[in-house]
Amino acid sequence: RVLMKMVRYETKKECLEALGIDSNTKGYWEWADADGTKHREHYKHAINTLKKRACWGWVENKETIHIWIGKKAKLDEVIEVLAHEIGHAQRPFHRNVFSEETKASKYAQTAVTALNAATELMGEF
Repeated sequence: RVLMKMVRYETKKECLEALGIDSNTKGYWEWADADGTKHREHYKHAINTLKKRACWGWVENKETIHIWIGKKAKLDEVIEVLAHEIGHAQRPFHRNVFSEETKASKYAQTAVTALNAATELMGEF
């Protein structure tokens, strides 16, 4: 049973618009990888990066995951996005955007590693 509310969008554009982002949005998008590598891109560049992804999402108020899953998305990509967003809903919450993103990315990295390990182990039987 999923403990968080899920909102699934048919298109990536709808998912971005629900977050309030479109090609006219001003400002920068900031995030960090699981290893702490910091990224900062103008929204226009970030949108172009997201267009290349097969799955993308965001979390609202630590309780609702908004997600778009493309037709070509692989299971590990979906798990990575979901685990990242679930990571945002876990304590401790960080005021620093990079610390918060690193925390969430570690959840995603752990989930994908577990999926890969389970897949490998299950293949041994």
